[in-house]
Amino acid sequence: MKDAKWFTNQVALVTGASGGLGAQIAIELAKRDVQLILVARNMDKLEQVSKECQSFTTKPVDIYSCDLTDDASVQDLLSTLDEKYKITMVINNAGLGYLKYAKDLSESEINQMLQLNLNT
Repeated sequence: MKDAKWFTNQVALVTGASGGLGAQIAIELAKRDVQLILVARNMDKLEQVSKECQSFTTKPVDIYSCDLTDDASVQDLLSTLDEKYKITMVINNAGLGYLKYAKDLSESEINQMLQLNLNT
């Protein structure tokens, strides 16, 4: 891989890493031996993704459960990350959507989507 050297000594924070695109991005970064910090709400799924990533890399794969719509939780997470890591790459993949018509969404659902999808 011609870009392999670029990934040397990178530390990547991947949000929404418990499934879908976030998990696949984490796996691809692990294949390039990037140190990973995976964040999502579901710790069980994060642990599964972490195990798969760990099979491809010699670098640490750390996981954190965090609801990114909760400001206090985000501040706690940021404090922890700031103390422990020198993050060089952020894949801000967390997102939320509902499988229904927009007219059927509650105000709470709309606010939750906006908080996560636009403000995080």
